[in-house]
Amino acid sequence: MTVTEPLPAPLIPLNSPSFDLGTVGGKGANLVRLVNAGFQVPPGFIVPTTAYKEFASENQLFQNIQSILKEIDPSSPNDLENASQKIRSEFSKGKVSDQLRDALETGWHWLDQQPVAVRSSATAEDLPDMSFAGQQDTYLNVIGNEALLDAVVKCWSSLWTARAIGYRTRNRIPHNEVSLSVIVQQMVQSQSSGVLFTANPLTGLRSDVVIDATLGLGEALVSGQVEPDHYIVDMDSKNINEKFLGSKQVSIHGLPDGGVQTNAQGASDLQAIPDEVILQLATTGKQIEKVYDFPQDIEWAWANDKIFILQSRPITSLYPIPEVSDSDHLHVYFSFGAVQGLLDPMTPLGQDAIRLIFAGGSSLFGFENRDQHTQGVIKIAGERLWGDMTSILRHPVGSKIAPKVFLGIEPGSLNALEQILSDPKIAAGSGKLRFRTFLRLLKFGSHMIRRMMHFARHPDDKADEIERAYQDNVRELEEKYRAPSGKTNDLETNIQLFREIYYAFPYAVPEIAGGALPGLLPLLALSKFSKQLHGSNDLALELTRGLPNNVTTQMDLILWDTAKTIKADQSAYEILKSTPAEELS
Repeated sequence: MTVTEPLPAPLIPLNSPSFDLGTVGGKGANLVRLVNAGFQVPPGFIVPTTAYKEFASENQLFQNIQSILKEIDPSSPNDLENASQKIRSEFSKGKVSDQLRDALETGWHWLDQQPVAVRSSATAEDLPDMSFAGQQDTYLNVIGNEALLDAVVKCWSSLWTARAIGYRTRNRIPHNEVSLSVIVQQMVQSQSSGVLFTANPLTGLRSDVVIDATLGLGEALVSGQVEPDHYIVDMDSKNINEKFLGSKQVSIHGLPDGGVQTNAQGASDLQAIPDEVILQLATTGKQIEKVYDFPQDIEWAWANDKIFILQSRPITSLYPIPEVSDSDHLHVYFSFGAVQGLLDPMTPLGQDAIRLIFAGGSSLFGFENRDQHTQGVIKIAGERLWGDMTSILRHPVGSKIAPKVFLGIEPGSLNALEQILSDPKIAAGSGKLRFRTFLRLLKFGSHMIRRMMHFARHPDDKADEIERAYQDNVRELEEKYRAPSGKTNDLETNIQLFREIYYAFPYAVPEIAGGALPGLLPLLALSKFSKQLHGSNDLALELTRGLPNNVTTQMDLILWDTAKTIKADQSAYEILKSTPAEELS
């Protein structure tokens, strides 16, 4: 790029010091951010959304689009396709203003009259919570003023592809709130190109960088025409852990007069990029991830021994991970919901209640005055609760005890736990027990043994004792905070009541836990015998489910009785089968 004077309005250079998502779209915003962060991005400019809106308004397209969409069934692929063709036909008939026509001509000269890539950038695109990738059009190796103008109009009309209309409808995104800008960049005639993921999209491992690479332009890869090379880089060791050479049977290259051509390649024995470029790409990808503070899906090109970044967007398919202080190390979490059979997200109140229980449990180990925020065991990710087992599994004693404990609480997780324990990144060390940890375990053990002995000798009496203490506490709070007749408590009084419940709640756990363990230990012993006799612990679980005071069994039996009652009544049975669950509840 040799021209130094400013671009004419309404064009916006990619090195603009500021940007607005509503003006430059998601892809444009990401490119401006990458340029300002110092990454190697092909020079170019953006045709803002205002130009799209003016074109659509001047050619009465908004009214035509509304009338076309009114006539379709959004669940019908044929209707969507027909609507798309009608709308895009209207765009092709529209007239571009002289101002924009002149600005684009100047913009092409501003880019040294080199071949350009013309890309769509919708305002609802490349966002952290939604992926619109591939829904709008891209035109490569565009040469000349008229070809550039035609490509811009085609990009505008690609906001109305059948796929884009259907996606917005399914995600309840109003069509009239979406607009589109167009990115024009100097074309990179790449030797190799591809995509890069700064976290492994299959395993979720954040320390892996996954790279797919092919020869020529990346269009062959993103359109699914080619089997690329596949590399996995472990960023902890900075090593290429996996390398698979794809067939790369075709490649796409630019033509001298514009447009692209697909050629037969057959390069299964040729590595698309050398090892040093793979490692350089992985490092660059992680640098870009730091800019966004989120794992990225990055398009790149390699030409003249330089790496060019063509696009970066969030990886929307990754499950979120809990926030940890030492995020550079691998952590292991167990799903509290899976243990409880609760797979849906929990409400914030439910999350706090469970975390307060664990805060109370931590007092048994000498960690006093903990609440749901300061306890270190239970974390939140995806509005679900996860228990941090890392320190336990990395300890030589804890790694041996953990499988035995899980045998009693979640036997289905044992296979996964055994695989994790065999992973060298998690493997237990050979360190000795620290004195402070020994004292905490001693305090915990002595307290629990005393409680267990009391409960084991008189289980019913001790259960009644806890129930009475609980009811007494509730009665005291009710009497203390009961509003006068005909009145309600003010906000300050209710907040004080909540505080009393809040601070008392965690300390109920040490009392209850001592009663649960005497019942758990026989289960562990029975499980061991059951596994020796039958090869599994199913028999132990079946036996203990039949013991008295098992609330889970009692609930299941009530549900069973209810089901039998409904099935015996034909009309009730038909209503149950035909009525949605929301209505039944």
